[in-house]
Amino acid sequence: MLKLKLKDIITYASIKSLDNKASIISPSIEELSSLTGFGKPFLLDSIKRLEETGLLGVKGKRKKITVISSIRL
Repeated sequence: MLKLKLKDIITYASIKSLDNKASIISPSIEELSSLTGFGKPFLLDSIKRLEETGLLGVKGKRKKITVISSIRL
């Protein structure tokens, strides 16, 4: 079982804060870093963990993030 870190929830909340009605967003790592204060390596790993748990989907050449599930914070 893959365990999320507390910081992964912060990453998710930051991505979710940018969510539009279509639930498809394309934030840059720099934008997420600015929102969270986390570095690029951590954010890439965090997004991967969130994708592996099914909370996010990452698709396409430009790595658009699709919010698959919503968790209440």
